[in-house]
Amino acid sequence: MVYYRQPTTQIYKKILKGGNSLQDNLYQLVKNNLYVGLVIKNYKLLCHLLEQETKTSDSKKAQEKEWKRYFDWEKKGHKYIIIEVYNEPLEKNDKRSLGNNSIYVQHIELLLLNYLTKQEGFKTTLTLKKLFLLMGMINQNYINEDKEKMKANSEYITDYHINHFYQRTYQKLRKIIFDTLRNLKNRCLIDYEELIMINIKEIINNKVFINTRPATDEEKKNIMEIKKIILNEMGLESITLVHLKFKHTEFYNKINILLKQRYDINYTYTDIKILFTREHIVNALEQAEINMQKIMLNDKIIIAVDEQAEHNLEKSKKNYDEQVEEYMKHIIGKPSAMSLSKFFKLDDVYLYAQHELSELLLRLK
Repeated sequence: MVYYRQPTTQIYKKILKGGNSLQDNLYQLVKNNLYVGLVIKNYKLLCHLLEQETKTSDSKKAQEKEWKRYFDWEKKGHKYIIIEVYNEPLEKNDKRSLGNNSIYVQHIELLLLNYLTKQEGFKTTLTLKKLFLLMGMINQNYINEDKEKMKANSEYITDYHINHFYQRTYQKLRKIIFDTLRNLKNRCLIDYEELIMINIKEIINNKVFINTRPATDEEKKNIMEIKKIILNEMGLESITLVHLKFKHTEFYNKINILLKQRYDINYTYTDIKILFTREHIVNALEQAEINMQKIMLNDKIIIAVDEQAEHNLEKSKKNYDEQVEEYMKHIIGKPSAMSLSKFFKLDDVYLYAQHELSELLLRLK
């Protein structure tokens, strides 16, 4: 399977303008004042940090859409929790700025549909990390999470690096998976739900069993209350901040301890239950495979066309240099700009324009 190259249009635009994103005032303010995990108490303060006027209604929505090119956040009441700051601003037409992982969704959709066709019955249940693994998004080491082994095998990796890696990749991979699930659900190909699972000691017919099952509504309420207790104890406002501040291991360990003490629940985790109709899944899989073939072909064509443009530019410059060199043999002194203008040469703008046209006219949307 193949894969998308990062569109190069943004790079060309920077070169043409003779600058780069570091000269962008908003970009500088974002990099200087915002960081992952920062909690900003309200919109007015965020505007102050970014040196922008406060706005209302549609103007505010447009302003926030523009901010999405530079950083992403989660809202909690009036507060903004910064969850990502981009190394480079996204293009205005970059679908990532709208929270769309369409580049990945098409791949995951094909793999997920293929997986579902191989399942017995009309449903399957699995954890999110298991789904990551089945889709080829991670390897087994990601699940094992053996920090000591990772550090021992590298002179660079530290606990901070490992924690930061899991924090940023887990949220990214989770979003891609749920974008795919929502896409399939909207097309009535699947339905899905997140199940809160518990491992609990129960007495059935006077015998003690360790049972793993979905939590009841009462148990869900108890788990929610305990999570809130632990959040307050740790001085954190949301589970998002738990992950952004690398506190997830401590957080869930404390939850499990309190669950064991109060309700005899050993631990809790989340499963994803997917319902589907086999006939519809098979038909959708066939179409997804055709679509993927189109995407693969489209990508190869764009690569070939772009390489041809680069070759044209190189050939033009070479021909120009040869013609000028030959001309110089027959004159004395330096040639005038007017005399050199009769020799044709493609300039760098040609290459940038050709690549932009590839994205506009060839790239499948």
